[in-house]
Amino acid sequence: QEQRSKSNAIVYMNAMVSRLLCVCLSIPKRLCLPAQDCLRRQTTQGTLFLALVAAVLLGQTGIHAEPISVVVPTNAAPRVMFGAERLVTALKAANLEASLQPAKTAKTKAIVISESTTQGLSAEAFRLVTQDDGSISVTGGDDSGALYGCLELAKKIRNGGRLPGDLNYIDAPVMKLRG
Repeated sequence: QEQRSKSNAIVYMNAMVSRLLCVCLSIPKRLCLPAQDCLRRQTTQGTLFLALVAAVLLGQTGIHAEPISVVVPTNAAPRVMFGAERLVTALKAANLEASLQPAKTAKTKAIVISESTTQGLSAEAFRLVTQDDGSISVTGGDDSGALYGCLELAKKIRNGGRLPGDLNYIDAPVMKLRG
């Protein structure tokens, strides 16, 4: 009975640590192990390994998360730059290292801001999508759409206290109202 109780505690710890890693590292749900797989790993060594990985990745050993590049086009409009700056501010408020970059570097996570009229986005519309490589694309139908996409992502970061892990969000105005 005591052995079964210890085994259940180990199973629970494995599942919790695995889920914690996925959430804290903003790993998309589709890339994380399903809970059933976590529950099958019933070894003390596995639990200790997961706990060590969690400690390292959560900064308890002095190792910090990789910086996040907010990539803006070189010819970005002032309103897009404003939105990108708000995004960097929100990331820093969530204790994430972030900076504006003119191009994505291979070694960093990235939030890539762009405009596209070919993706079916109307004026002032935007799309937030987590890519397979973990980067996030903010695509606007125009400059205003890119700005609103940046502001929406910044709001999600402020509200969640972290970079969202699995985004597929589209928004567009129903009608334009100008005063």
